[in-house]
Order: sequence, then C-alpha cells, then structure tokens
Amino acid sequence: MTNQEKKKWLRRYIDLNGAINQKILELDAVRSLCEKVTPSYSGMPQQPGSDTKDNSYLRLVTMSQKIDAEIDRYVDMRAEIQAAINTVDDIQLRTLLSLRYISGLTWEKIAVEMNYACSWIRKLHGNALS
Repeated sequence: MTNQEKKKWLRRYIDLNGAINQKILELDAVRSLCEKVTPSYSGMPQQPGSDTKDNSYLRLVTMSQKIDAEIDRYVDMRAEIQAAINTVDDIQLRTLLSLRYISGLTWEKIAVEMNYACSWIRKLHGNALS
C-alpha cells in the first residue's frame, strides 16, 4: 500500500464520524416518529388497507434496527483504524497519527501540540506512515 493509499484509508475515520452522526440524527427522527402521539377517534371508519398502529410501530422498529446496525458497522470500521494506529511502536509517531487522523488537527496545530516545527511534523508523518 502506498503512502497516499494509507492516508486515504486513515482519513476515513473523520468521514465515519460524520456518517455516524448522520445516522444518529436519522435514529432520533425514527424514535421521534415512534413516540409521536396522534389522536384516535373510536368508531371512526378507517380507509381500506390502512396500516394499524402496531404495523407502523413495527416498521419503525425495523428501521431503527437497520440504522443501529449501520452505526455498529461504522464504529467497527473506526476501531479498525484506531487499532492500526495503535500498532505503531513509537509513541511520538502514534501520537502524531492520532492527532491527525483521529482528532483531525491541522499540521500547524499538531506542531504546536507536540512542540515541533511544522516541517519536522511532516517529516515525522512520512516516517509514521512507513
């Protein structure tokens, strides 16, 4: 795997955070629909073929389970990236990779955080990828 491919693979962590947050919003919307109370008038005729509340609730629960499964898959993918970073023996290089790909910091912020010049951080980054 080239360094470019490694960087692209590591950058997925931040993208996965966004995807997880989006799925959480979807899950909240589904739960909100499940909890929504609408008036029911007894004795009122229903349209033929209309779903009962139970069927609607079951569909919403199924949707919720699918979203939960997707979130779990994204979390597993993030864990895989974190595990790969944790295999780097040098604590300095591991810290650099975590700051860049897990925390999403810029080179300048990483340099300040680690008390190095930005050019040195970029050189260390190349070593970390290798």
